[in-house]
Amino acid sequence: MKNQNIVLSALILFTSCAPTKFFQLCTTNSENGVLGNEQIVFEDANCKILYNFWADGGVMDAFVFNKAEDDLVIDLSKSFLVINNLSRTYFPDLVYLNNGSNCCQGKSEMRIPSKTMVFMPEFKLRASRFILCDISDHPNQKNGQSLKFEKLTSPFTFNHIVTYSTKGEVIRMENQFYVSEIVNMPYSSSYKNVYTDQCGRTLANRATRKVYNFYSPDKFFFEYTY
Repeated sequence: MKNQNIVLSALILFTSCAPTKFFQLCTTNSENGVLGNEQIVFEDANCKILYNFWADGGVMDAFVFNKAEDDLVIDLSKSFLVINNLSRTYFPDLVYLNNGSNCCQGKSEMRIPSKTMVFMPEFKLRASRFILCDISDHPNQKNGQSLKFEKLTSPFTFNHIVTYSTKGEVIRMENQFYVSEIVNMPYSSSYKNVYTDQCGRTLANRATRKVYNFYSPDKFFFEYTY
């Protein structure tokens, strides 16, 4: 009996010291984008740019669709992702050999035929979660704790600048975003298990798959332990 009590006490101590998993949800806002189910859309007379940030740490996924009748050429040397005033260029994009040494530069432009689209090279938005003094890192509430921001007070702003030419005209599009809300919540609140696949068919053997509760192209997240 004494040995059982020792084992039980050790188990309780181990369980209480084990790290707990949490979920940080970040919502962005933009001035002129149109939010859909799968993309945020910006457009002018010649092209559409489609964004989806949903990923752990966020990702700059950008598709450019050429609406014009003529080819549209993106100048990568004049296209940038600017995060909190720090500029990252799409060019030069070095091509690396297997040993890690670079051998040559990538292309400085992307040509898009009429009524087609291209996927611009991908950038990760952020490497680590936001540490905020005004909300708990380990909330107990099911809905978590949130903090909202205006553009001027946001801890994270980013601009996507795309310079392109068509019909002899050079045009520069700048699409601006900022994090407008950050929510910390228990990891269990971030998802649900469903018994169907993406087409609505019941999975075999009572299997389940995980579906995020808050998916949206204007959001990104961090899974973390505390």
